[in-house]
Amino acid sequence: MIDKQKLRALIQIIRPELTVGAGMCTVTGTVLALGAIPTIAIGLTGFLIVFLIAAFDMVENDVYDQEVDRVNAPKRPIPSGLISPRQAMVISGVCVVGSVLLSVMISWTVLALTLFLIVVGHLYNWKGKDDGLLGNMMVSISVGTGFIMGAVIVNRPFEPLVWAFALMGFLINLSLELIGDAVDREGDMLRGSRSLAITHGRETALNLSFVLLCLFTLASMIPYVFGSMGLEYLLVILPLDALVIFMGLKVLGDIDVHRIRNRVKTIYLSLTLAMVLIIIMRVTVPVITLT
Repeated sequence: MIDKQKLRALIQIIRPELTVGAGMCTVTGTVLALGAIPTIAIGLTGFLIVFLIAAFDMVENDVYDQEVDRVNAPKRPIPSGLISPRQAMVISGVCVVGSVLLSVMISWTVLALTLFLIVVGHLYNWKGKDDGLLGNMMVSISVGTGFIMGAVIVNRPFEPLVWAFALMGFLINLSLELIGDAVDREGDMLRGSRSLAITHGRETALNLSFVLLCLFTLASMIPYVFGSMGLEYLLVILPLDALVIFMGLKVLGDIDVHRIRNRVKTIYLSLTLAMVLIIIMRVTVPVITLT
């Protein structure tokens, strides 16, 4: 009989709101590069490669963070005892092997990019998370690379539209990383982290995060301004931009950790929904521009 508590803990430790979003970045990159829906095999394989890499990152991160999580998030799977550190390492290992095997099925270039993402993720979990803004940028580069992975999978790595979305992914993730540092400030101090929230204060980290959210909204106009996406794109991106700015402003004036985490989760889920809608529009709606 399946232990429902263990199953819930397994789902929680891979953080599906993040890992599914990571996989969707790759699918979006593929569709943007092709201007069409890829075959089910290619689309699903690309999704799973980055989903598994992200899952590895999340699980390994919890292993390294288990002591800090006893302060910041005692109900998470490892500090709560639902998943042991050994079990978590097995899960992360399975994710790595799965992503590598799937990459080999596509091309050596995809395998090289997969190994790059795995190494960057491991370096971040091992040392980078304590290196402040540098660590935040490592994670954000990985997020942006997820879009590029989608283009590489279909052998169109230099598609400008894909790189525009990679920039957007980098900016929004860097902002959310800084919000996370502000939320986790007390626990991070226990391990000697040099996060921006610790070295320059919580308010500075949150202010910079809001500036990055604003830059994201500006970058989100690039596909429309350069004619790669039409008016239909604005129907998706403008409400998303409004939500992002609204949530960013709410975070600036909030001190409730649980509420801030929920707002960050709302942004992640909204980004995933937006990518789904953009994929649909990219392949079903002709580019419509103002004349």
